[in-house]
Amino acid sequence: MADRGERKTPEIEEKASKAILTAEEENVADIIARGGIIAYPTETVYGLGVDPFNENAVIKLYRLKGWKLQPRPVSILLLDVKDMERCVRSIPEKARHLIEAFWPGPLTLVLPAARDLSPYITGNAGMVGFRVSSHSELKSLLSPLSQPITATSANPTSLPPARTPKEVRDYFGEAVDWIAPNPTGEGGGQTSTVVRVEESGAWSVIRAGAISHKQIAEVISGDDSAV
Repeated sequence: MADRGERKTPEIEEKASKAILTAEEENVADIIARGGIIAYPTETVYGLGVDPFNENAVIKLYRLKGWKLQPRPVSILLLDVKDMERCVRSIPEKARHLIEAFWPGPLTLVLPAARDLSPYITGNAGMVGFRVSSHSELKSLLSPLSQPITATSANPTSLPPARTPKEVRDYFGEAVDWIAPNPTGEGGGQTSTVVRVEESGAWSVIRAGAISHKQIAEVISGDDSAV
């Protein structure tokens, strides 16, 4: 006779896994809401996330990274392009073309920042960087948050970014409220390309990366304002 004991079917195991993931997601949402810090996997390294609209949380992030309390740019990670609307003054047409072509993926767009964003996010420059990651576990993690979070690498100043949960914990101990157990992606260490687009439409590649200057220029379609 076949064993009819406590053996779990694949369907039961899948449901249990989803229940655990849902509980973790709810915990992550609570941590962000109360000004805490999470660590999450991206395509290449672990990142540190806080609520970019909570200046106390952003200052806590600065201290964790070992940054001086002098405003510097901190990028924002989005689940969806719609989340960007509360963070910007406008989305230039050329930026929309790049969004359609390369998001989700390794492109950081630097756009005109909303005036109510903290200078500890904009660096007092009136601009802010955005990413939409293609990492599947990260999208699941962010789905219950209903808001953007910061996107800065999980490392103290001058040390290499963490690539595993253990490295995050070794760097920061209990100062990080939650660390995702998921692995990083297969990005091979290649950084995102960073493109700045002004309200006027002027644009520039300010850091080379996974997407080439030629690919950017082709999407923007023969514009001659690149530098």
